[in-house]
Amino acid sequence: MKNHKFSFHNVRLSSKLLVMYILSVFIPIVLTNIIFYTVTIDNVKKQQMQDSKLTLEQISTDFGKVIDDAVGTSSSLYTNSNINEFLEKDYSSDVDYIENYDTYLRTFNQASPINPSINSIRFYTDNPTMIYTGGVYPITKEIEGLAWYMQVMNTNSPIVLKTPLDNQTTTFTIIRKLDYFNYNNKQKIVKIEVNPSTLQNIFDKVTFKGDVYLLNAKGEIQYTTKKGLDWRKKNIQFSQVSKADKTVTLNTTYLDQAYLYNWKVVGVISEKTMLHTVYKSGHFIIYLACINILLPSIIIIFIARSILTRLHRILKHIKKMGDQNFEEISDHEYTDEIGVLTSEFNRMTNKIKALFKMYFWLIFKKRIWRSNGIGRSLVHSKAKSIHIFYLIHWKRFE
Repeated sequence: MKNHKFSFHNVRLSSKLLVMYILSVFIPIVLTNIIFYTVTIDNVKKQQMQDSKLTLEQISTDFGKVIDDAVGTSSSLYTNSNINEFLEKDYSSDVDYIENYDTYLRTFNQASPINPSINSIRFYTDNPTMIYTGGVYPITKEIEGLAWYMQVMNTNSPIVLKTPLDNQTTTFTIIRKLDYFNYNNKQKIVKIEVNPSTLQNIFDKVTFKGDVYLLNAKGEIQYTTKKGLDWRKKNIQFSQVSKADKTVTLNTTYLDQAYLYNWKVVGVISEKTMLHTVYKSGHFIIYLACINILLPSIIIIFIARSILTRLHRILKHIKKMGDQNFEEISDHEYTDEIGVLTSEFNRMTNKIKALFKMYFWLIFKKRIWRSNGIGRSLVHSKAKSIHIFYLIHWKRFE
């Protein structure tokens, strides 16, 4: 019984070349490009996340510095004896107030360095002898009912509050009670408003291609660049904000200022936006992969065709030999293995043809010799049949 165990020798040469192409060219090139593309995306994603986090850290640092500057200004007012005396004094007339205003408050404004991050400074007092203008405002019953007033009166530290100016603009206000000195017969509060354009310049970083959120200790949004979110008029939890699929949330370290306890900057960016550069260059990678596949494929197909075409021609002529057709292969005398095989086949064919010619020549002579023993009446017809036999078989090897 024949053994049907698989042998690679039983596989057709064209199939062997195809297997060799797939295993040695196609699969390695495809896998190499897939691995290259995957590693590139992973590296770019890590780099983009690192760059985005550095941008968020810079936003957090810049915001903290702006608030520090405003708090520093409030501290200078907090310990300024002239400002305290101006707000505590009982004025006998409007002229007396104006003279003191020019002496203390206007002189302070002129002497203080101009800080572009500060939009305005307001003083609130319950001193009834003052003229409430030029940055001085009364503490009315309405103000006493506001949340910021009750909050600042219950603490000795400055507070930072989100302050909407209109539907499109929001800023932050630093509010502080001025009670540093022992003689405090009047309630005195300073309110420093941060310049909104400064905040906009900080948070609208073009290098960060996502949405930026500033969160307080409760996780409520105090500032954001996300459009279509009504965060100015009401407190919205960051966890309640809807996010698109495949987004990355980047957290920064908490701000270390006491008045910004547990505040932090958070960024949300989509992976598609993050990897936009890679996807944009993906066409180039695909084109490169196609070239890497097509060029070797064309070369291998050309070489395989050179091998298979000539082998099939040799096989075709070998099969003809079974029908006693000893036709030579008309081809150039190439020097590769198939060319040598073709030359040897032609040499073998010529040799077989010569042997057959000799064989039939001997048969012809033998029949001629035998015909000599036949009567004259049969010689002519016998010789004619022998001649026809010879021509039939001889011409087959011409």
